[in-house]
Amino acid sequence: MNIAKRIVEEAKKKASSLITSAKREVREELKEKEEELKERNAREIEIFKEELKEKEEEEMASSRIEKKRIIEQAYEEKFRQFLDEIVKELESFKKSKEYGEFLKRSIERAVREIKRKDLILRVPKGDKSLLRGIKLPSQIKEVREDLEELGGVVVESKDGKVRINYSFSTLIDKKREELKRELVKELKKDVEGRKKKKAKGKKTKTRKKQE
Repeated sequence: MNIAKRIVEEAKKKASSLITSAKREVREELKEKEEELKERNAREIEIFKEELKEKEEEEMASSRIEKKRIIEQAYEEKFRQFLDEIVKELESFKKSKEYGEFLKRSIERAVREIKRKDLILRVPKGDKSLLRGIKLPSQIKEVREDLEELGGVVVESKDGKVRINYSFSTLIDKKREELKRELVKELKKDVEGRKKKKAKGKKTKTRKKQE
């Protein structure tokens, strides 16, 4: 083999070796890039999942808050209706004979609680005439017809330091939370009953489809 041919052969081998080495380096570099992309994609996917989870939790929390607000609003509306019914019942009660007995007992109880000899009895406008058949305790020195109330009485000392309120609105306020609890209990029973009825209806429809 002459020198020129040998040089050419060596050049070819060197070139082939360089090409092989270059290809290997490229493959390795590509593999590294691929791994890097996989890791980056995996991180991005995890970040996306976390963001999605946070968004879902926020939406669920928001949904729960909204649901609670709607339920509370419904309860409040029902409670107002309930109080309106009570007011109507009290208006009817005021026209009955039992109302006179209620006034008598309320006045006597207030007088016993205050334990003073100079008391003022206050009644709603138009109610003074209802006291005619009632013997007032001797401690009552004055009767005023100036209460802005539906019914009931207020007994107080002349100096205004002691006051017993048996007006309808005060009695309702004292019972408000108790009435609300009772109403909520009844509403929950009603809701549960509707849910059971709805679930039963769905089961019936499913059976019919299967038949």
